[in-house]
Amino acid sequence: GGPSAAQPKDFSLRPTSSSGSAWGGASLAPQRPNGQDARKASPAPVQSSSRPAGETEPSRMPEEKMKNRIKSMAEEFAMLKDLEEAMKEVQVFDGDYVRFVVTLVQYAMDGKPDSHRVVGEILHEAIKRDIIKSEDMQSGFEAVVTTLDDFDSPFKGNCVGLCLGKCAATGKLGAPGDPARGLGFLVQAVNDVYDNLTILKLTIALFAEMASELETDQEESERMRTVVSAFESSKIPVLELVSVDKAYSMLEERNMTYMLPLLKLEREMKSNLSGSAAETVAWIRKTVDVSPSCQENTSAIVKIALGATVTGTDVPVEAQELIRGIVSEFADTDESKVSALSGVEQFCESREFPSDAGEGNPLIVEILRCLYPESVGSDALTEWQQSKAGDKAKAQSSEWLSKVVDG
Repeated sequence: GGPSAAQPKDFSLRPTSSSGSAWGGASLAPQRPNGQDARKASPAPVQSSSRPAGETEPSRMPEEKMKNRIKSMAEEFAMLKDLEEAMKEVQVFDGDYVRFVVTLVQYAMDGKPDSHRVVGEILHEAIKRDIIKSEDMQSGFEAVVTTLDDFDSPFKGNCVGLCLGKCAATGKLGAPGDPARGLGFLVQAVNDVYDNLTILKLTIALFAEMASELETDQEESERMRTVVSAFESSKIPVLELVSVDKAYSMLEERNMTYMLPLLKLEREMKSNLSGSAAETVAWIRKTVDVSPSCQENTSAIVKIALGATVTGTDVPVEAQELIRGIVSEFADTDESKVSALSGVEQFCESREFPSDAGEGNPLIVEILRCLYPESVGSDALTEWQQSKAGDKAKAQSSEWLSKVVDG
């Protein structure tokens, strides 16, 4: 029998020298300081290619011969851009596609950025034509990602992200209808990467390239929703790995801030307050429409809007109009209105529940007064206070609420 599920995968690409790349040195088996193995729960070894049960495994091309042939193929394609010839050459590796993908991407990482796009185009076409099946492509990329720390290349994150983004854009990296577009394996694979900045670079390059590839097939709004759906479904923990400022700065450089809609709202709300409340609400709608989960997150939207418009203990007219507009736009059921009221509470909590706002009322009461009864009725207010509100919010609002509800 083969190695147990607890052992690292072996793709048999172990070079003999000790320079910093797989083309000159780094092994695909992770080497960690002090003998530490970073894998948290390594899956069983991936077969070199999927094939029917009982079919004989083909003979494997020697490693150096594979490297030389891949190098020649990539250089020829870079000069001639002959996809037909390139796909014929790819099929030479039939039966050993996982190792082919690993070696080809490592070749790209070892080269200049121009080679990243060349390799990405080859892999894009190979999966688009069903020459390389999704499971082999995923396994190859997984092997590359889990060993990124062992590869000494300043371009590795951007390179792998670009190549993977081109493949994901075809819709064939995952099963039909998969919102993650076959990228679900990344959430586990990145656990083996210690360099969080590399993960961030890979992620941004991946979805930026996916968006670029989809430009000819989808309108802008549809393309943004596709990218955000794949990002959210893949569950890559970008904001858990680096500072919010770093993540947002790098997304801005690629015009990809829409990937984090609520963060975009928080960062850019104040700069979008110069127009009318209706114009601001329209901008909010456009920003959150890319993500189904954000469309439903009325509480976060309300909290962010209040944070941008209420600077002291008074609730200015502009803030009142904006909050009413948000509730009207995003809260058309009692359940969503209760969510909006939770956003009011969260904002007041962030300000430590000021007790002396307009007319001597607590701040939370002043905000509730601007919503009741036109935007939020007594049923939603009662449901919020009885089932959602915390002790401090209840204490500050109960007297006012009993007057307006009970008359």
